[in-house]
Amino acid sequence: MVAYENARQNLEELELIENAISARFKRNPELFYRNVDQWKAMSLEWEHPDEPQQSRSENKIYMTKKPKRSRKQIVAQEHEIALFLDAYRKNCDELLNLEFEDARKYQVSDGSIDVLLREIEAIGDGSDGSKDHNDNGDYSADIYAMFSNSTSSAPDIRSRKAQDVDVMAIFAKDEQYGEVLDLTTFHQQWLGVVKRGDVTFLQFLTQMEKFQTKEFLTNSGTNRNSGAYRDFVSLLCSYIDGLARRAYPILDWKSVDTNVATEFRSYLETPVIDEQTLVYYCIACDKHFKVQTVYLAHLSGKKHAGNLRKNELFLAQEHKLHKFCQFLAPELSHTREFVERKLGFTSVEREAELERITANYEAPIYTVSEPEDHIPEGTTSETPSNLDNAPDLPLGPDGFPIPYWLYKLQGLDIEYRCEVCGNYVYKGRRQFEKHFTEPRHTLGLRKLGVEPSATFQGLTTIADVQKLASSLQSRATSTMARSKATKMDVEVEDQDGNVMTQQMYEELEKQGLL
Repeated sequence: MVAYENARQNLEELELIENAISARFKRNPELFYRNVDQWKAMSLEWEHPDEPQQSRSENKIYMTKKPKRSRKQIVAQEHEIALFLDAYRKNCDELLNLEFEDARKYQVSDGSIDVLLREIEAIGDGSDGSKDHNDNGDYSADIYAMFSNSTSSAPDIRSRKAQDVDVMAIFAKDEQYGEVLDLTTFHQQWLGVVKRGDVTFLQFLTQMEKFQTKEFLTNSGTNRNSGAYRDFVSLLCSYIDGLARRAYPILDWKSVDTNVATEFRSYLETPVIDEQTLVYYCIACDKHFKVQTVYLAHLSGKKHAGNLRKNELFLAQEHKLHKFCQFLAPELSHTREFVERKLGFTSVEREAELERITANYEAPIYTVSEPEDHIPEGTTSETPSNLDNAPDLPLGPDGFPIPYWLYKLQGLDIEYRCEVCGNYVYKGRRQFEKHFTEPRHTLGLRKLGVEPSATFQGLTTIADVQKLASSLQSRATSTMARSKATKMDVEVEDQDGNVMTQQMYEELEKQGLL
């Protein structure tokens, strides 16, 4: 009877976990959407129907809009769900290993139920060593529920089960809770690999992006067989692998690892072909072959087999790095955008950006003012005051409107009008400065009869452009006239001693009359 009671309690807890995970997905559909996308990014099959892109962009589920949640809250709830899944698997294992007693033991042959009642009473008071249902069942229902870790003074969306989950300890501040990669240390290590000190961080990111394709094999930028490069790949692979698991804890990483290991074999056997030269490249031997037949014959040779055994561990790490860079393509893109944006900052803007990152990193996971119900049609998760001031916020790299404070920080609330572009309005100084070299502005200059050049940079009115063009034309005409007059005044002498102007001399010389 003890085994039956344990099985019942395990099944009850499984149902509580399922309901708890469903409640979190229903409250924030992004928890579900983003993990589905990354599941497919790892070339793993998805057997369920996809949600429309519009529902994703509007964060909708069951045709109801949901408030946009902070990045910190998203990763906190994902790590909470990962904790629930561990408990779920543990309960499943216990159910599989339970040994049930013979049910005939509890059959009553004489019509009396005294034996059965005594057994039930023993289970109720815990004298048989089984779990106490009253202590466990209600407690489980409480510890898995959202906000069960809250107090009257400190609201917390986490459950009591996940009260020890600290996402600040899981992610460094520069990682922005898994949104960007902290590659500063690896940039310094790469300088030692290539033995150059002039490789900028953006150039290093370009090298990182090569791992998303097979360009890292044909255009690695260094010797792939050097010990420094292999150490770099090993450390970088370890970091990328760890970040992926920390950023997406819900994914079935056992299936991911199995899939990566399976693809490794076909990765080694498939040649890398240079599209321009049509040269075959052997990954294991780091060698090029001009003819396919020679390459295929090489695969069955002893030298290839020896290189494969010797380099298998390194090649596996390199392949894993290649797969995980593909998997973290959005994060790599965000990293580049973040670095490029910082390079354009002034010192004041850079300091403000650092304060913003620190504030987001140290912000609470949940605040009392955060909306819990659905958002009515036609509104967003921004506060009413922000909506009044900025009704048309541009989309950020995540596909959602950027925060209003960032909109103000980048000066996007300031409009610049350009008459040359047909009174087109540009938002923000950066977009305004950039537009002078764009087709719309250059076409407007050509319509005014002006050839685009840096001379006209900064002019936005037709009158100013025409005035400057007229001034430049007058200056050019005057210069040409002075040059011509100078040419007419210079006297030269031919071989016979005839004196004439330089212009006449050049004309006679062209006609062959001298």
